[in-house]
Amino acid sequence: MCLASMLSFALMAMFFKKASTEVPFWTLNLWYFFSATVFTTLTIPFFKKDIKTLDKNQLSNVSLLALVGVLANLAANKAYTANISISTAITSIPLSMAIVILIAPFFPKLSEHHTWKVYLVRIIAAVVLVYAGLKL
Repeated sequence: MCLASMLSFALMAMFFKKASTEVPFWTLNLWYFFSATVFTTLTIPFFKKDIKTLDKNQLSNVSLLALVGVLANLAANKAYTANISISTAITSIPLSMAIVILIAPFFPKLSEHHTWKVYLVRIIAAVVLVYAGLKL
């Protein structure tokens, strides 16, 4: 699943770069976010019961995350219009994994409870990705 995600991420970046040569940046982003919203809205029937159980705190956290995601996507899309290879490497750096490692001791219920070998492999992979990103 992760490989499929990275493949779709690379394809999105490639097509965004190609489209940005023919369509203005803000028009391209409008259609990008509009189509993402339409596809996400199509999944509402699958999660309708779960959505009704959310409280205000959960909704505000999801809204904040969505806002940060939009800003991050705008920044990445702007980077794709300039140079696809460097921006892909930079956005692939596993910052979220590092954040999870830092906050895991404070929220033990959220941990995945794997063996230390799994976490070691993840940390090594993160170090390799960061090193490769910096070398590019």
